[in-house]
Amino acid sequence: EYINLTHPFGYWKDTAVRVEGDAVNTFTAMFVQMWNLDRVQLDYADFITDNDEDYVQGAIEIGIKDLGFSDHVPFKELHFPGMRQDYEMLEDYRKSIKSLQEKYKDQITLHIGFEAEYVDEYIDEYKDLLKSKKIDYLICGQHCFLENNEQIWYNSYHHNHEMLTKYIDALIQAIRSGLFIYIAHPDHFMNGYRVWDD
Repeated sequence: EYINLTHPFGYWKDTAVRVEGDAVNTFTAMFVQMWNLDRVQLDYADFITDNDEDYVQGAIEIGIKDLGFSDHVPFKELHFPGMRQDYEMLEDYRKSIKSLQEKYKDQITLHIGFEAEYVDEYIDEYKDLLKSKKIDYLICGQHCFLENNEQIWYNSYHHNHEMLTKYIDALIQAIRSGLFIYIAHPDHFMNGYRVWDD
């Protein structure tokens, strides 16, 4: 019924709701706890924090041996609060993880990365981040593209074939670039493209 092969209760339609503020921590803790229900019973609310070390200690506590940090990549000269850190914060981000790598090197392996969109204007910068070993990896999360120094979200165009094609083309370019270790949430476009068609 969830993929509309049968219809005992009518047609299934997912709905996305954006939640902001303190409620985000509660929803995150509930999700992570349910996702991990069959493994270890923990109070994940204890691990929701802005402190990088808290994540490392929480990971060690439940037996994780490798942990990657992957904030959204900052764009030089562009400011998008709430979505990505400012570029000037890049070194602080790296220093925080590097110091934790040293402090916990006998207990856990830590990796520094970014979740990044494939954006032509920033490909050379991505290559530099990887080549210079400032980060260990990139994950492609194709949320948006840039136009006139603004983030344009793919899913804000409802049932728009042009945006769907643009999204697919960007993902193909990302894969071909060899810069990304994997594609995060490749179904992201479905938030705005709700109808199955040919």
